[in-house]
Amino acid sequence: MPRTQVKSQNILDHSLTGASFRSEFNYYDETRNYSSGDTVNWQGDVYEAVNDITPRAEGDLSEAPDVSSNWQKIVDLNNRLIISKDSTNLQNTPHGTINFKESSDAIINAVDAGNDTADVSITVKHKYMVPIWAEENAGLKAGNTEWAFGNGANTPIQDGLTVFVPNGYSCKAIAMSLTIHAGSAEVELVINGTRTGESVATDTAVSNGNATTINPITINNSDRINFRTKAASGTDNPNVATVWLEFTQL
Repeated sequence: MPRTQVKSQNILDHSLTGASFRSEFNYYDETRNYSSGDTVNWQGDVYEAVNDITPRAEGDLSEAPDVSSNWQKIVDLNNRLIISKDSTNLQNTPHGTINFKESSDAIINAVDAGNDTADVSITVKHKYMVPIWAEENAGLKAGNTEWAFGNGANTPIQDGLTVFVPNGYSCKAIAMSLTIHAGSAEVELVINGTRTGESVATDTAVSNGNATTINPITINNSDRINFRTKAASGTDNPNVATVWLEFTQL
């Protein structure tokens, strides 16, 4: 019968019974013939037959892939992907350069080097984003550091919100947004009391809010984020400025 000894993280179906597993999993079955070059899944790995293998009685695992020298392990399913240059089915990738997307933020490139197969390591690097915002509950004035991070203070340029960057992560400021109630304004990002030259502008004649990417700026642990009004005309309250931080696993 088909064997289903696989690691728990490799079980992708809804049941633990052998009959309910998807057929494309191709588990090792000791009661069938295998020819050299056949592949099977066994205990979370993929094995290829290096010789022809004759059937065994049900329950006789003397030719099991992790026991018999008639098999060789070709890929660890936990972190490896096999790419075959001459196959056209959905499980393999055609000859040439490929992109394998493991998650929304990890793309692995593999270039065929003339071999029949290539092993590709998959490393998933997690990312997340955090908005840092401040409010000014009055009309804006050009040249002022007038933004509050919680209780109405006009935060001095050298102060602001202090950022924590976890160990094992990098951080960059990658975008800004601005919402104003009336008029037009431009607000600049300030880091550790230094004006960065990166800013966001909006005009209520077009929209009360605008979001835009900026040139990425590395943010280190304990850096201070602040805002400075660069230009303003006809503004009222409230007004909200935001910088978007992207944290990436190293």
